[in-house]
Amino acid sequence: MILALAASVFANGQSEAAGDAKPVIRYAYQWTGDFDEQMKAYAESVKDEYILELECTPGLDHKQKIQVEVAAGETPDVFQYWSYETNLRDLAKNGIILDVDDYMAVSNEVSRESFSAGAWSSTEVEGKNYGFPVSSFKGFFLANKALFDSYGLELPETWADLEQAAVVFRENGIIPLSMGSVKGDPGHLFFSALAFQAAGGYQDAQALAGTLNFDTEANHRAADAVADLIEWQVMPSDTITNGGWGPQTALYNSRKAAMVYSFPWKISDFKAEVVEESVLIPVPAIPGAEVASAGFTVGGISISNLISKKSFDDPARQAGVTALTDYLLSDKVYADVALNGKGFPAKILDLPEGQNPLFDMVQKFTSEQDIYGIHEFFFPTLMSFDGYKSACDELYAGAVTSDEFVAKVQRGLNRK
Repeated sequence: MILALAASVFANGQSEAAGDAKPVIRYAYQWTGDFDEQMKAYAESVKDEYILELECTPGLDHKQKIQVEVAAGETPDVFQYWSYETNLRDLAKNGIILDVDDYMAVSNEVSRESFSAGAWSSTEVEGKNYGFPVSSFKGFFLANKALFDSYGLELPETWADLEQAAVVFRENGIIPLSMGSVKGDPGHLFFSALAFQAAGGYQDAQALAGTLNFDTEANHRAADAVADLIEWQVMPSDTITNGGWGPQTALYNSRKAAMVYSFPWKISDFKAEVVEESVLIPVPAIPGAEVASAGFTVGGISISNLISKKSFDDPARQAGVTALTDYLLSDKVYADVALNGKGFPAKILDLPEGQNPLFDMVQKFTSEQDIYGIHEFFFPTLMSFDGYKSACDELYAGAVTSDEFVAKVQRGLNRK
């Protein structure tokens, strides 16, 4: 048996040396549904050239998977990952991911001019780009106008309006705002939309990596605003169970919640009949807001495709890695990603209207708003950002006061 095994290994070695073995290329991503099916069809179409192994892990579980595999030296050949230096710095500095110029020196599939203005900044670390931006996102505040009309309520413009509406909705068994926080989602994004209504709030966030100062007036006011929502019972009583994108959307779809703050990757999950009853409105103004929320939304580039430097530098694998990346950067993939509800394309494309009414509503509503990057983009380390998300879970659950929340995030920055 040992001799047979040795012979088999020797034979395989001869086959690989002769170039008969097909390279195996791994692509790891976090998008299920249509995108997953599309990738399976593509894998079948290239099976004569190389073996494409697909690894689909939904949501934040995908992020954890990548972190574990990088630590184990098993980085996928190409993989989706969260954008901005907070997430990419360590991967770039440790030589895990490829400078995109190295790929573009081999392939003519895209140019820098193929992407929208500002998209490249999402994958930049110390002046170089280490990934290809895939989808952009913009926050939107959706209100079920039919529910408001049925109880004779006006759509809220201020925090005081939210308090008044909450009394009526709660008396009738309706959650005023579907909002929670589990692993930071979606609470940490909503927190940015509140903090940036305060004078200097966005500028404070942009400077965070340098100042390491989270203990600002704007962040205190945003945390106080969340405390108001808890006191007035505006949110679900259990913000952990009802946090996360799925439960948050489900409450709104079932008309058990009158409002929701969401993002493009959830657009396809909203029921058409509920969307017909709904309108988009600015995030209600927090007390003393100096920056009108109608003039901005929070957003940026959510997901980018990264290439393993080790895989690309391997002559036996480079052709397969390049072919896969060429496909992922094609106009067809970017258009399908957008029209299947994964976000707005980072590439410059002409998309047809009428594919999804809510997609069109959000695109039109946000088209003239400034886009402010969320706090996530400006934390100096992934560890300090993860601490911020954990603190958001506690803030929205009422487990810490607003001052304790700010102090906890600040301690994480002090340890960065």
